[in-house]
Amino acid sequence: MMYVLVPHVSEVWEHVRFFSTYASVEAVALRTARAIEAQGGDPDWCIVVGLDGIEELTPHFLFTLVGSARLHREPWPTPSP
Repeated sequence: MMYVLVPHVSEVWEHVRFFSTYASVEAVALRTARAIEAQGGDPDWCIVVGLDGIEELTPHFLFTLVGSARLHREPWPTPSP
């Protein structure tokens, strides 16, 4: 599985980050959320998409922040509101 971290305010491709393990993307997402929260901001700063496949990767999960405490996983595609 591959994980893509996409900041909500990403303006250029270079803001998107790629990870090969869940532990590494979780650590970056939560560490940044805690730093933003410590400065009085909203810790909801990104989403993470979990991709899987053999030759072509396709989205399987969407992870969102729950405060600065954990990531919440939903199946892809997510239900419409």
